[in-house]
Amino acid sequence: MKNENNKASSARLVLYSDGIVGLTFGMILLLAGSLLGALTGLPEGILKYAGLIVLPVGLFMLFAGFVAPRISLIALIVLVNAAWIAGSGLLLLVGLPLTAFGYFFVISQALVVVFFTVLEWREVQKLKRPSLARAH
Repeated sequence: MKNENNKASSARLVLYSDGIVGLTFGMILLLAGSLLGALTGLPEGILKYAGLIVLPVGLFMLFAGFVAPRISLIALIVLVNAAWIAGSGLLLLVGLPLTAFGYFFVISQALVVVFFTVLEWREVQKLKRPSLARAH
């Protein structure tokens, strides 16, 4: 039973962390979209739209951590994160007039999402493994 609690605690920590980072990033995008647009070369509308997407996703991550962590919820978050990473890559390829800071901004935030995606995928794998307590 202790092993199951450790798995759940680990998954909760990852989901809470990702959710808090997502909510913070979403608020920054919404509140500072015009400043970020000027600094990055990204259109303010894209930044604010991204903020509107990130906020409910961050809340969902917190919810997923609050309930008993389920493989299906964490796997869904992994898929959403993968879509965000792909979208970030597309931003680099569509010919927007990005500044050097703009490239840094897009790449660095995508790397943060990659980091959380890897952690969440590892949690899915841990939750899939049978616990030693149930095996005996």
